[in-house]
Amino acid sequence: MEATTILTSSLIAAVISAGVSAWMSLVLKNKDYRNDYYKKVIDKRLKAAEALEALLALFASVTTINGSEGVIYVFFIKNHHSYKEEFMSENDNFSKLAESVAGQTMWLSRDCVKLLKEFSSMVSAVRYEVDKIAQGYVIMDYYANKHNDIARAKRLLEISLADDMAHLYDVEAFFRLRKKGL
Repeated sequence: MEATTILTSSLIAAVISAGVSAWMSLVLKNKDYRNDYYKKVIDKRLKAAEALEALLALFASVTTINGSEGVIYVFFIKNHHSYKEEFMSENDNFSKLAESVAGQTMWLSRDCVKLLKEFSSMVSAVRYEVDKIAQGYVIMDYYANKHNDIARAKRLLEISLADDMAHLYDVEAFFRLRKKGL
């Protein structure tokens, strides 16, 4: 009888152990799957952030205008003597980068997307106006007048992007906010 009890106890312990082991394996597999999914989401968010950083990098350099106190983004005045061709070339680059970012806005926060739209609208307005203005200092004055607005929009966008990156790891909160429309 004692041998049967030991054998039964051993068999029951083995079954329970196998059941617990299978359950733990399933739980860990689910966690691994979720972690892999989160890694993919984070990778997409990082790519969107990198695309936005590349767009903002076009506006990294500023210069003074003919020794005056006004400043202007170098983006707008490269090769001033052939401003039309160079401006269009730079803006083609801007357009390509803007399209790249626009295709990835799902992976940015709503605040970041809103600020990006405002920034792009300002730059597009400058692009539109420059086609209507004659070459020369009039263009430089126009740029100088718009510089502070664009600089402020760029700075707000950079702050929003930094906030996005600070909370990049919190995928669940990101989706909750996206679902709520925030």
